[in-house]
Amino acid sequence: QFSDKTWDLKQAVLTGPGLQLQAQGSLAQRLSINAQVDRWSGVLPTASGKSKLHGWVAQHGQEWQGELHLQGTQLQYKKYALARLDLDGSLGKGGKLQATLLAAGLALDGQKLDLRSKISGSLQQADVQLSLQDDQRNLVLGGTLQHATAWKLHLAQLRFQDPRFGQWSLVQPATLQWNQGTISVGTLRIEGANGASVRVAGNYTTGSSQGSLDAEASALPLDFWDKTLGTGIRGRWNAQLHGRCDGICQLKADWGVKDTALHWLAGDTSHQIAITQFSGDLHWQKDGLHLQSSLHLADQLGTFQLDANSPAVLRLPWKTPTQQPINAAVVGHIPGVLLSQLPTGNIEVDPKGDITINLHADGTWEKPLWQGQATASGLGCYIPEAGLHLQDIEAQLTGSGDHLLLKSLVVHSGSGTLHGSGDIAFAKGVPYQINITGNNFLALNLPQVQAAIDPDINIHHQQGNLAITGKVETTRLRILGTDFGGP
Repeated sequence: QFSDKTWDLKQAVLTGPGLQLQAQGSLAQRLSINAQVDRWSGVLPTASGKSKLHGWVAQHGQEWQGELHLQGTQLQYKKYALARLDLDGSLGKGGKLQATLLAAGLALDGQKLDLRSKISGSLQQADVQLSLQDDQRNLVLGGTLQHATAWKLHLAQLRFQDPRFGQWSLVQPATLQWNQGTISVGTLRIEGANGASVRVAGNYTTGSSQGSLDAEASALPLDFWDKTLGTGIRGRWNAQLHGRCDGICQLKADWGVKDTALHWLAGDTSHQIAITQFSGDLHWQKDGLHLQSSLHLADQLGTFQLDANSPAVLRLPWKTPTQQPINAAVVGHIPGVLLSQLPTGNIEVDPKGDITINLHADGTWEKPLWQGQATASGLGCYIPEAGLHLQDIEAQLTGSGDHLLLKSLVVHSGSGTLHGSGDIAFAKGVPYQINITGNNFLALNLPQVQAAIDPDINIHHQQGNLAITGKVETTRLRILGTDFGGP
């Protein structure tokens, strides 16, 4: 029934596969809604679970009031799942607001989380409590949310617990604000165990070139582990970053590590190598970018040095300066002793020889052009699956613009030798080729089978297609004690 600006809904009923919805009343008094879904698959083919909702809403003059109660069980949509959902909320006279939320068994990217939240106060100012936890970690946040001309969150409580990084908590209250596209963070400082701390402050206006950031990390725990490779890094990290943007940004940053080591597993045995230095210094000023970083392993087991310069300036919002010049140099030394200690599967690397790297690049950010060379000398390894001991491995790689030239590769096995040469492209889609030749190269040395070969192979890759041409002749083949002639 309609009359001027008022209307009354006597009764509305909507039914469908596993769905029933009822509504009645008026906004001037109370418009009630009840909905029940017994089978979400009847509403969305890729969904499952069930839910029910009941509540009401009314408008008295310029003031809105209402209540909402929502429950759901075993909800799932595509790769997202939720075991239980409970939401209760009310908006009363004078804008009084109350709400509680429970989302249990929330599955995201293979992780199951429980989310709880509580809000009490008014539309202008409300106390907020939030907790998020899984089997091992939990996050607790509490504060006051205000909204007038701007949104403000006065953060009074922040606590985070993680088995790798320990427990972290807020040192003093902090304020986060959103005002007409400008985000600002007052000094936010959290502390953890063993003297660890993080301090952040700054502001940014979205879509503009205005902003600032000050951040400092002290004794920040490093604990990264790759299950596939069985390697990781553990230790502590110190860093500082200070930046200001007003058209052109000016940024300064430096970092270093303490009590840090590389860790890996070889079989059931744990190994580690201390990192005596991993430091960096970055200056991005009005005259461009200047970056220096170095890495040193203990016991002279390896060094790396990176230097980079570019006249490109930093602006917000950030866009990669693809056409700006860049100049960079990479220098490194990897001794065979280090390679023999690193996880290489079943391959046993000899603790001798070394790899040296001395490359530099110019060109542009989009297309750096490399010069210099990387060499390997005196390396060796044992491959148990083939019974081979490769010795005196020598290789020389030379940068040639957007290509890496394999000028020479020499590998000794048995009384024979393998040679290789070719070029490898840095850019995706650019063709590359490698030529392999050999003379009486021992390729198989098992008790049942021994074989020596003379290969002459060309490997060519272009536009996603791999072509292998040439021939491989056996110069000696012995199977179960019987010699076969060759080639």
